[in-house]
Amino acid sequence: MTRERELLERHGFTEEDVKRWAEEKGLSHLYWPALVKLFLQEHGVRVPVSRRITATQKDIASLQSGETALIKVVVVGLASKREYIGCPNCFKKLDNAKPGDVVNCPYCDQSVTAAKFEWRSYLVADHSGEIVVTVPPRVMCGELHPMQEVEIVGTLNEFGEFMARDVSLPSERYVCEICGRELPSKEMYERHMREAHKVEPEKPKEEVKAEEAPSASSLSDEEAKALCRKMAIKSMATGKKLDEVISELVGQGHDQERLMQAVELGLAKGWVKLEDGRLVMK
Repeated sequence: MTRERELLERHGFTEEDVKRWAEEKGLSHLYWPALVKLFLQEHGVRVPVSRRITATQKDIASLQSGETALIKVVVVGLASKREYIGCPNCFKKLDNAKPGDVVNCPYCDQSVTAAKFEWRSYLVADHSGEIVVTVPPRVMCGELHPMQEVEIVGTLNEFGEFMARDVSLPSERYVCEICGRELPSKEMYERHMREAHKVEPEKPKEEVKAEEAPSASSLSDEEAKALCRKMAIKSMATGKKLDEVISELVGQGHDQERLMQAVELGLAKGWVKLEDGRLVMK
């Protein structure tokens, strides 16, 4: 779960609510995290404007008490979890409240819907050692799982516990193959492709896992056209010739025979053409 989705659900909203609101307000082009904050503020939720936390990357063994640092670690497992009922704005504990109760928070002086929150502690490790990291409820990162790689900004306290202030998780990346720009959502990726490059977007480039490819003989016209388009865009973006593009895609897990068949079909049907050894969409 992303931070924005967790924040929305905490206040009873969904991502679809934000998208509808953004379309009505003409704000769909905005950066998604900022859009979520605007939406919540518009609906009476106090959202603190976070400032970027600057920290120097450290190994676990070199952490100093009281120093803010960035550690890149692997999660070993959950060490402990402490639950409480609190205010969704200030995260302070609300006595005698149950989840869903509408109460007046004595700390932020607002009418709020009480919710259940958790302090979670994890054992994490890097090449130099291991440490317990405690994630407070105001740090929205969702559950962490064993073997998960994370980047954590925090401070080592006097008890040898690393108190997290920000947790970065692996996230889906939408990267434009033409200009290399990263977009935070599929919708913004598609809009960028249409408006900036005047092309109809296809599935964005992501981390490609090598999979067993179907036989080349099963290649349909639709699949061949999609592969031709992928190769043409990559060639246009990098200036590489067709053989270099095919070699790169094979290295990412694509089947060379299918790529060659797609080119042959594309040339025969007039979808693409070759210019100076580069594949170009017609």
